[in-house]
Amino acid sequence: MWYKVNKLNNLGYNKSQISRELCIDRGTVRKYLHLSEEEFLRSSSYIRQVNSKLLCYKSFIKSLLDNCQDFSSSQIHDRLKEHFSDFPNVHRNTIYNFVQKVRLEYHLPKKEVSMRSFVKLPETPYGEYAQVDFGEKWIYRENKRSKKVYFFALVLSRSRYKFIYLQEMPFTSRSAIYAHELAFEYLGGIPHKIIYDQDKVFIHSENLGDCLLTNDFKRFVSQHHFETIFCRKSDPQSKGKVENVVKYVKYNFLKGRIFTNIEQLNNEVLSWLDRTGNGLTHNGTKLVPSMVFKKEKSYLKVYNGSPCKVLEVMKKHTVRKDNTIVYRSNFYSLPQGTYQGNNSFVYSSINGRELIIYNSESGKFITKHSVSSEKGKLISQPEHRKRDSRKKDELEYKILSFFSQSEEIKLYLHELHKNKGRYYLDNLRYLSNLLHQYPKDQLLDSIITQINMGLYNTGYLLDYIRLKKPVTENKATSNINDLQPEKRSINAYKSII
Repeated sequence: MWYKVNKLNNLGYNKSQISRELCIDRGTVRKYLHLSEEEFLRSSSYIRQVNSKLLCYKSFIKSLLDNCQDFSSSQIHDRLKEHFSDFPNVHRNTIYNFVQKVRLEYHLPKKEVSMRSFVKLPETPYGEYAQVDFGEKWIYRENKRSKKVYFFALVLSRSRYKFIYLQEMPFTSRSAIYAHELAFEYLGGIPHKIIYDQDKVFIHSENLGDCLLTNDFKRFVSQHHFETIFCRKSDPQSKGKVENVVKYVKYNFLKGRIFTNIEQLNNEVLSWLDRTGNGLTHNGTKLVPSMVFKKEKSYLKVYNGSPCKVLEVMKKHTVRKDNTIVYRSNFYSLPQGTYQGNNSFVYSSINGRELIIYNSESGKFITKHSVSSEKGKLISQPEHRKRDSRKKDELEYKILSFFSQSEEIKLYLHELHKNKGRYYLDNLRYLSNLLHQYPKDQLLDSIITQINMGLYNTGYLLDYIRLKKPVTENKATSNINDLQPEKRSINAYKSII
């Protein structure tokens, strides 16, 4: 309450407004505003008898905060219920207050995390919509070495009933289909429509809303007769419910958890769903998802399938400095910038005759190649060889702007690029330097002459400008022996020849 009072005061609220906003006495507001944080923590307003029910769990809570200082009170509440079968039924506010006292006593403050806001949408019909997304997070093994796990999340839009499946490798089309099968079995049915990101796990390409599904996923959708809906790019609000579930899994279930093996982790997440993910009141609906799901389940389509785990092994490849990987004695190209240092690596899987490559951090699709039966070959795609054209564009814009977008200059640059493609950028730099050395009219006339002569080299342009420069006669000198002839560059003769 002290923090809330001071926060509203900093926002410009007066004492009466704060009193009405927080439903506390105006005198209490005045008292809190006159106390610093240290004074308040020492005051009788804060020091009060702690609920004796939680004192015996104090050392356990401290050990959790020592290992992971950013644990939330709700996450600690879940761990207490997980490790102590006889844990008493106490209100979540009681847990929050006790955890705050432990933090203050042992100087273990929680770091503030900025949250992204979402648009509130009307509730959808029962069984109509679900949302799917993927996530990943680094956790620790028992030997303190880090381990990345990837997870699939599905949430029913109406009840907020969730399902989570984790694995050690990035998701492919086949493993994502297996996760769907597990989710349908867990729900006991299939939602009518499922909302997705435009993920390469599911689609080949998108053209103004028309999405071409991968072959495996297309067969799966037609087999189970549900409708797929793909969000627009960079539009997370379209599936904000599952976005929040992904964060919930990362920062409640996975945060601070020790990895033993993937089977145990999947068993733990199912227990967490029963206990916390689906068992606690949802902050948005103010209802318990598991209770609402009892009604929503009857609206789902019938699921007659059986999950069949795919025997799919992904291979880890080190990324070379030239942004390629080696597979079966051939070199396969990657987009520029994939190499990020000595520890850069990617994952790959084989789908028929295609090599599918995935990002090691996000598990997202990077590119694919047709597998070559030859040896020692470079298999590449044109877009992977594209050089950064930003500097070229900047120099072109600078030159064209200097000459007021002259048609002659556009023609000169076009022919320069055509005739000197490999050295085009060097020529642009050379020409850019000339802009500040000679008058605009003199440069333009010289360039037009070069076009008429069919010479496209800025070195020749400079030679021509120097040759055309008039010799200034020194009128104060009458002795012809004092006159010096102009020296001509050898390049001028070469250009004439």
